[in-house]
Amino acid sequence: MNRNNFHHEKAEPLFRAAVAADPANPFVHLALGEILPHGADDAIAEYRTALNLQPDLAEAHLWLGEALPLSQRQEALEHLEQAVRLAPADGLSHFYYGQMLELNGEKEAGAEQRKKAAALQTSPPVFRLHVGGSAMGPKLISHHLPKYPPEVKIAHIMGMVRMDVLVAGDGTVKDVELISGNPALTGPAMEAIWTWRYRPTLLNGLPVEVVTEIDVNFK
Repeated sequence: MNRNNFHHEKAEPLFRAAVAADPANPFVHLALGEILPHGADDAIAEYRTALNLQPDLAEAHLWLGEALPLSQRQEALEHLEQAVRLAPADGLSHFYYGQMLELNGEKEAGAEQRKKAAALQTSPPVFRLHVGGSAMGPKLISHHLPKYPPEVKIAHIMGMVRMDVLVAGDGTVKDVELISGNPALTGPAMEAIWTWRYRPTLLNGLPVEVVTEIDVNFK
């Protein structure tokens, strides 16, 4: 999805195909929900599915809480509170939580959340650490093994694909850059890495981005 030149009518079938192909992956449900019309029943259903699969997914709590109608204000507040608890450095979570508190008549608490949101939005960018792949291994909490293309396997094509991977502060993969590898193997390797999720890395109690080198061996 290119957010700078987004074509909803072309993208939605692809996102739905991704959900059908990998229904146990909470991130594809979250991504589908994000591109559907705001507040639509099927968008809300996708956020709920993402949370059923991974209850600690802060972004799903955020967008579900923000999408629920005012008639479900109490549930929306609960999800936004969870989003703030799970991602305390995310200014957007504080902003929407404050907005919902004010709509609920809690003006003082809402104003406090808005102040926190403003402070976070003007804070310095997150730090970025460079660490070895072995150090990130124990932090890996969700991953799908790359698919070995049958025609490549039949041809006995083997080898190592090496990538630089940028892990965001929330543990999701933010960028993948190829270093080396057989062209027949690099696509499946990089596609798999995009689905991986890590425990957030903290520095002085704050989440940091991590650049790490990952090797995927096809044999």
